[in-house]
Amino acid sequence: MQKKYLVYFALFISVNLFSQNFRSIWNTNNIESGSSANNQITVPTNPAYTYNYTVNWGDGNTDVGVTGNITHNYATAGTYTVEISGTFPSIYFNDDN
Repeated sequence: MQKKYLVYFALFISVNLFSQNFRSIWNTNNIESGSSANNQITVPTNPAYTYNYTVNWGDGNTDVGVTGNITHNYATAGTYTVEISGTFPSIYFNDDN
């Protein structure tokens, strides 16, 4: 019985040790046709997956319980560090519009 608990404990510790937030740097000035405005960031998700995540936008704002795509408006264009945590299996840039 102790062996079983030890395995569960080791699994729990390893999952928690390796779960990391996804951090990325975005420059909102880099826009092309069809992208968001020069003061926005859109986090695209894949409709084939289930999401439930939190986004720290790097400007003091945070969105919690996000389940799909989300767009954030910044006061000014610039470079921002965005951090995503929670259930976020994939970022999805689909150019087949």
